[in-house]
Amino acid sequence: MRKLWIAVLVVLLSALLLSGCSHKKHQRCKSGTVEMSVSAYVISGETSSGKHTAPGVCACGPSYPFGTIFLVPKLGVFVCQDHGSKVGDRNLDIWVPSEKLAEKWGRKTLKVGVICP
Repeated sequence: MRKLWIAVLVVLLSALLLSGCSHKKHQRCKSGTVEMSVSAYVISGETSSGKHTAPGVCACGPSYPFGTIFLVPKLGVFVCQDHGSKVGDRNLDIWVPSEKLAEKWGRKTLKVGVICP
């Protein structure tokens, strides 16, 4: 349990340092718990933030700035590094390395923890 909290803190600090996004553009971002439709994507390459897809990367709606942290039950910690054209504010698209994993996950409605930078 202690290792999980250390990992969460490391991700949080990294996201805050790397976000570089103006808070004025994302005034609707509020930390807390939000019910979201969580799906998975496998497209590899550069995200809209300029970072590359990797484990722990997700795409979120436009109200959430890059660097927003999402705590997804049973999956872990994800940092928003992408804004997809079809990803709304109640949607979260997590990156996975294979189509098989994406199909296995499917789409689930979950209560997700949100930590805004």
